[in-house]
Amino acid sequence: GGYAGWLSDERFFIGGAGYWLANGNDREMAYGGVVAQWLVWNSGRFGVSAKGLVGGGQASLTDTISVRVPEVRTNGRVITPVSTVSQRVRFHDAFVLAEPEAQLSFRLKKQLHVAVGAGYQFTGSDRRGGFEGNRLDGATGSVSLQIGGGS
Repeated sequence: GGYAGWLSDERFFIGGAGYWLANGNDREMAYGGVVAQWLVWNSGRFGVSAKGLVGGGQASLTDTISVRVPEVRTNGRVITPVSTVSQRVRFHDAFVLAEPEAQLSFRLKKQLHVAVGAGYQFTGSDRRGGFEGNRLDGATGSVSLQIGGGS
């Protein structure tokens, strides 16, 4: 994925972002939104910033459901006893997202920086009842090449 936007006064960045899961298996996930970044310290070769993404997305997830099958009787005789049948199902889930991140950057040239970041992804949906933790939540890491800006 990636993000692009406008840097104001070498301190504040606002833009848009889009990301997707690129693991090549049967799970799919994509999200995007508005990204804002405050460059707390941005002088010399190193920089420190706080960045946040607020938006939404959709994921294709799998889960196991179990159904209790009642016994079947004919003429008072049990033909099929009570049993439980389990099956893996796939469903699509839309979600909202908040993703704060802290970044450290290193200047390679005047308008070229490499940044590494660490953050946490919070997601929520109507299906799960808000931001109450689920398997789409978790720690995030990023490596980015930042083109533009001065310093």
